[in-house]
Amino acid sequence: MFSLLRIAVNVATLRGHSGTLAQATAYDPDVPDASWSAAYLSGTVHRDEQPILLAVHDDDGEWQFLDGGVVDEEDGVAVHLAHVFEKYPDLRPLADLPEGWAAERDSVAGDWRRYRLTEE
Repeated sequence: MFSLLRIAVNVATLRGHSGTLAQATAYDPDVPDASWSAAYLSGTVHRDEQPILLAVHDDDGEWQFLDGGVVDEEDGVAVHLAHVFEKYPDLRPLADLPEGWAAERDSVAGDWRRYRLTEE
């Protein structure tokens, strides 16, 4: 099983941040909540040290993009969801991933496998 990332984020701070992945963004009809929603990335994904192999859209509507390994919660980063889909266009097929679902792949070239999250 994978480890989910949980980061407390002040949305007002996120909206005003000047970092590349946290700048305000325009409405995207393919990802309706992307212009205001936060997404959480593992530090290794944010620094481009590892690819995104696991995407989670949890029951609370939060998104997480992880490398599939053990997550160091202290190293996680909150960004605007739209910037994740902009920077990683290979994730756009996951824009319709329902709340309470996850998708994973074995490699960047691999196909996404979707599944419903279960209670642990």
